[in-house]
Amino acid sequence: MEGKINGKRQRGRKRKSWLGNIEETTTRRINECCEVALDREEWRRTIASNLWQETEQRFRTDNDFNNERLELCARVERQS
Repeated sequence: MEGKINGKRQRGRKRKSWLGNIEETTTRRINECCEVALDREEWRRTIASNLWQETEQRFRTDNDFNNERLELCARVERQS
């Protein structure tokens, strides 16, 4: 048993690399991330602020979607 699956690779999105995830999360190039990571507190602030912004953006998007859904339901109820 070699742990290899026969056949073709599945279609879809390519896997992200670890470095790619860091660049995406921090919105910085990897060499900048390495410099910032030398100062532990600076690195923590960088990660925390970017994750907070990402969470805040998702929350706004979810709220916009829910508001649109509620407005649509209200319009449908008024029409019936």
